[in-house]
Amino acid sequence: MTDTRTHLINDINQNISKDDISRNVMGILLRDIRSLIELDKSKDSFKTLDFYCNWASHPNIDRNNMLYTILEKINIGFTEIVIENSTSGKKYDDYVDVVIDALDFRNLEENIKRFFNDYLSFEKIGQKRMIIPICENIIQKKIHYPENNIKENKKKKDTILRTNKISEYLNKMEKHINPKLDANIDYSNSVIIKSLIIVAIENNEIFFELEIDSDKKIKINGSIMIK
Repeated sequence: MTDTRTHLINDINQNISKDDISRNVMGILLRDIRSLIELDKSKDSFKTLDFYCNWASHPNIDRNNMLYTILEKINIGFTEIVIENSTSGKKYDDYVDVVIDALDFRNLEENIKRFFNDYLSFEKIGQKRMIIPICENIIQKKIHYPENNIKENKKKKDTILRTNKISEYLNKMEKHINPKLDANIDYSNSVIIKSLIIVAIENNEIFFELEIDSDKKIKINGSIMIK
């Protein structure tokens, strides 16, 4: 075990020391980071980083606690964005802000910094430069609610219940006091986002696609600029 651990740390150290972290180098890094976290049983200490490592290693993900958290944040955020005093207490400028918050890049950066401080004693890792190559490794790898799985779909049902409550409030109360809403429109039906996929990255801009849970294949497209 010690030899394996040392080998992983040496490989990570060698790859992270490169001036340019390409998509392929980052793929190797994510694989080795995941192995080291698993070996040390430290997944709980690096939950966000571990999730992105898993995301990069699978063609799609439909069973993972963080997956449900991401989709719940998007669904709750999209539903209550127009409410002045939302139940979550969060304020978003637009729908893209909701997706940014759900993807939790801030916590990913914190996990990256702490991981390298703990394992390699790096004081400055430039974690922001790692976000783009990490996302390059999850292009076209969808995260989505499971289909035909009663146990796992309970998480989706819980989210629907929460969004329905917010929608009922929108329809009964908020639309009559909020100038952003039309009092003549029925807001009682929730719209549920069932999946998210990063479709492309160009010049530090991450393009994503959300799919609405509907018989009609309705998709929402947006992008995030990483500065």
